[in-house]
Amino acid sequence: MGSGEAKKFRAQFGSAGRHGDSFWKEEQDNIGMKLLKGMGWDAGQGLGKNGQGMATAVKQIRKQDNRGIGATAATRDEAFKASQDLFNGVLARLNGKGDDAS
Repeated sequence: MGSGEAKKFRAQFGSAGRHGDSFWKEEQDNIGMKLLKGMGWDAGQGLGKNGQGMATAVKQIRKQDNRGIGATAATRDEAFKASQDLFNGVLARLNGKGDDAS
């Protein structure tokens, strides 16, 4: 999708990055908005018993790799060595030479 196509798409369907006053105006009939307002919340106020929570959205970032959350930046060599050590431990236990071989 080229930039011209993206502009046409946003013009037709709106931006996924809606924010500010226009967002709150468009979402007045949303069930979640109705529930929040029914519990006394107002736009711009933080969540929580005393409104002490964050009043802004959590910033999101796009992950550029396929590692899981909290993964370390180990190299392939380190990963291979770790798996080799595990495999050698299994072989040692099967041969009766491991720590917990009985």
